[in-house]
Amino acid sequence: MGPLPVPCDGVCGDGTTCNEATNRCDPVVTGSGGGSGGSGGGTAQNGLPCDVARVFSQKCESCHGPKLTNGAPVELDRPSDFLQKSNLYPDQTFAQRSLARAKDSANPMPPAWTGESLTADEVGILTTWVNSNMPSGTCTVTDTSSSGGGAGGGAAGGGAAGGGAAGGG
Repeated sequence: MGPLPVPCDGVCGDGTTCNEATNRCDPVVTGSGGGSGGSGGGTAQNGLPCDVARVFSQKCESCHGPKLTNGAPVELDRPSDFLQKSNLYPDQTFAQRSLARAKDSANPMPPAWTGESLTADEVGILTTWVNSNMPSGTCTVTDTSSSGGGAGGGAAGGGAAGGGAAGGG
């Protein structure tokens, strides 16, 4: 089960807005983005910088996507998921915990049994994003349920992004 959503109640914290469709506080998308690529299936804005979206799409989404699998305890498919505080480490967000686990050779994410690991470049992308207070982006995500695609595309606009096309996770 993913983290409990933060109910809107018409009031959200700084930098967030109430999504009435989901009754969750979502980060305000500011227009930072960049990158190009991705095709097929339906597309939607995911609110992450494209390079960050690409890493999570390729390496995390298969377990931490909208349908949790393999014992994953939290969804990490929306910016608001990354900004929530960890249940086990309340002084850290799930984004900070994701980075810590990516760097943890004794208990890594993705787990060793998946045969996947983050490259040094991918860890660098996450480090930069987390250390920059997890800015939002306007990356377009391809619907992987119908096409096998991943993150890609995006609106131009400088900032903390610059990814490209990605395969499914």
